[in-house]
Amino acid sequence: MSRPVVGLLVLLLCAFTARAAWVTSKRNTCEGELTGSKGTFSSPNYPQNYPDNALCQWTIKGPSGTTKIEVTFEDFDVEWGSSCEWDSVIIKDKEGNQVGKTLCGRLDKPKIAVPGDTVVVVFKSDDAANEKGFQANFVAIAPVKPPEIGSCNFDEGLCTGLMNVGKDDFDWTINSGATPTAMTGPKTDHSGQGKYIYMESTGRAEGDKAHLETEVISGQRCLRFFYHMYGIIGMGSLNVYIQTRNTRSLVMSLSGNQGNEWKEVHLQINEKLPYKVVFEGIVGKSDFSDIALDDLSFSKTPCPIVTGRCGGILTESSGSFSSPGFPNDYPDNSRCQWIIQPQVKTAVIIITFNPFAVEMAPGCGDDYVIVADSQDQPIKQQRFCGFYGDGFGLKVPGHVAKVYFHSNDHLARKGFHASYKTIPITSAGDCDFDNEMCPAWTNVGTDDFDWSIGKGNTPSFFTGPSRDFYGLGNYAFTEASKRRLGDRALLVSGFMSGTQCLSFSYNMNGRGMGSLIVFVKGSDGVSRTVWTTSGDHGKFWLTESINIFVDQQPYQVVFEGVVGRIFTSDIAIDEISFKRGRCPMTSGCGGLLTAASGSFHSPNFPSPYPSGVDCTWTIIPPPQFEDVAITFHHVDLEQSPHCRKDYLVVEDITGTLKGSKICGTKTNQSVEVDWHQSRVHFHSDKDVTAQGFEASYRAFGSLPACGGELAGNTGTFSSPNYPSHYPNRIVCDWEIQAEPDIQQILITFEDFAIDDSPLTCSYDYLLIIDSQHRKQVGKYCGMTKPLPIKIAGNAANIRFQASHLSSARGFKAHYTTL
Repeated sequence: MSRPVVGLLVLLLCAFTARAAWVTSKRNTCEGELTGSKGTFSSPNYPQNYPDNALCQWTIKGPSGTTKIEVTFEDFDVEWGSSCEWDSVIIKDKEGNQVGKTLCGRLDKPKIAVPGDTVVVVFKSDDAANEKGFQANFVAIAPVKPPEIGSCNFDEGLCTGLMNVGKDDFDWTINSGATPTAMTGPKTDHSGQGKYIYMESTGRAEGDKAHLETEVISGQRCLRFFYHMYGIIGMGSLNVYIQTRNTRSLVMSLSGNQGNEWKEVHLQINEKLPYKVVFEGIVGKSDFSDIALDDLSFSKTPCPIVTGRCGGILTESSGSFSSPGFPNDYPDNSRCQWIIQPQVKTAVIIITFNPFAVEMAPGCGDDYVIVADSQDQPIKQQRFCGFYGDGFGLKVPGHVAKVYFHSNDHLARKGFHASYKTIPITSAGDCDFDNEMCPAWTNVGTDDFDWSIGKGNTPSFFTGPSRDFYGLGNYAFTEASKRRLGDRALLVSGFMSGTQCLSFSYNMNGRGMGSLIVFVKGSDGVSRTVWTTSGDHGKFWLTESINIFVDQQPYQVVFEGVVGRIFTSDIAIDEISFKRGRCPMTSGCGGLLTAASGSFHSPNFPSPYPSGVDCTWTIIPPPQFEDVAITFHHVDLEQSPHCRKDYLVVEDITGTLKGSKICGTKTNQSVEVDWHQSRVHFHSDKDVTAQGFEASYRAFGSLPACGGELAGNTGTFSSPNYPSHYPNRIVCDWEIQAEPDIQQILITFEDFAIDDSPLTCSYDYLLIIDSQHRKQVGKYCGMTKPLPIKIAGNAANIRFQASHLSSARGFKAHYTTL
């Protein structure tokens, strides 16, 4: 080849490369992802001409279940070429295969259907002769699911799977707009523009019934529907039943005017046998009792959990609900009603509110909660409002409970969260003491003293509960004041037979606490202890369940309260119940240990412990002991760096870690806790498990005895070891209980030196309480002797507390009654 020819080729190649580079640098790009069941897209600048060198790609993804996507170009004007080589639109499927021909030119609404749930649309233009472009829409198509049996919006009449029952008094009727009778029934269907089904009460007799039922349904369903029950007077009832071949169970019942509005209901149906759902409308006392239904649906998806919604019908055996907006403030002008109507056999429904904060007003006239039974009788009191820091519980007899919440137009509060559970059956031996001593329980005349009925605090400070188990009722208790160490009070049940699960709640709050014993007494007079505990268990109520196996029948159950060393040993019991058969098995995961020594182990030991558990054992030995030693005799836990996975930790009662985390394999490892109380926490993750652990504990060391009851018109009391320094970590309680005619108690100090800042008195202090009026007189500390203290009335409680930090000489005081 000659040199001139080669030179010409080089020049042409350079020019082509330069133009290609220029085209690439000038090319416009556009792209996007379109989702949903339908949408639109268009070429750049549409309806103006698209730019040169455009390259656009849209990926269209339909919803789950999409089987085809149709793309329609409502307007299409792209530069024409014989093979669309200049400007073009190409459509591809999910795998990148082209669907249909390449599009260009002026076309009349071309439409391309692409199988699958994804479409890719590619548009490109060259560097010359551009046009208006296009505008397109897409529609994702999925096969229409046949409605579930019984589902119906009534817009096309009575749906397949629903039918009027021929053996009742009259039929449900399809309607649109208002019902014929004014001041009853809806004005439109639920959506405002369709039809609904209703029962026309005009001309009917009170009690006439209309039944609408489904075909047979199998499996769990969430039944959702809307109802309308408005009438100015004499509204009837709406019942919903689950009907199997042999049984008919009522799952919802409403009576009376429910307001001039459509209301939504969710009912979870868990029937295992094939069943029908029956809607029963009952005519009321007047023609103003038209009842309507709309938008019935039966879904296999479980019903939503009701929290924060304004009202609803709850049909599970347990559940929860809360005020609208909780935990934020509830809205003004709320009107909410929850109807608890479990589908299981129910004798009592227990509703617990915690927390509860509703605007306080005289007579609860502004914002309030009403809890009522099936007959709309309020439980405990007419209305609830205000702040209940520890919450409260209510027991509603029967199978229906109603909770109504009302708020006005100002001063909203946090509201409430509530949970409920059902009691399927009650026993003659059950007792909550709310109506004083129950008929099945009696005090024994041959013991030292009787159990009493209490409400709120017991008479003495520093001991006993502050309320009953659910907060608003009574409890039974043993009053330890003016009793001797070891005095016994016996509470005896009536006779019963067979294996029983005994459940009860108890409170053993007090530094001088004695013992609570449960024993069984046969008809031959022979007794056998089935449960016992001793020592201070703290201020909270605890719950216990005990299996009672007695061969000899009949027998009685006895609660025995034993007085401790001083007056701070009031023992209380509440919520006694019996259930035939054995108690449910427990895993042995955690608990309260109150003896001077004892043992505990991981769940299932010596078999492998379960994964994903957290167990805490709290050790509170009798108060005369100072320290606790814990020995892990056998440890076999999953080994991991820094014991991050499965481990044991020991803490004192303040949460301070004692020693290090324990994991892996160890034997006879001991940890001492220099504190009266301690905790052992066991954690396992969700991975590997092992055999677990076995441990024991013993309390040791001793603290001097202190506190007690002060009798007589005058007396003296002082800190332990006075005039030497008082010991650390000690609490002493005294009670002055003078004769009823005493008007005043005078306390004077001979010496006073308690090591703490008098500004705070946070660690070491002397606390004086006016017991008769249940108020604090003062809290004293420092090195300055307080002035004489006068207490109005005939009773006072005094507590001296020393921390673990330091100590001083203490105090010596005298009291005189006036």
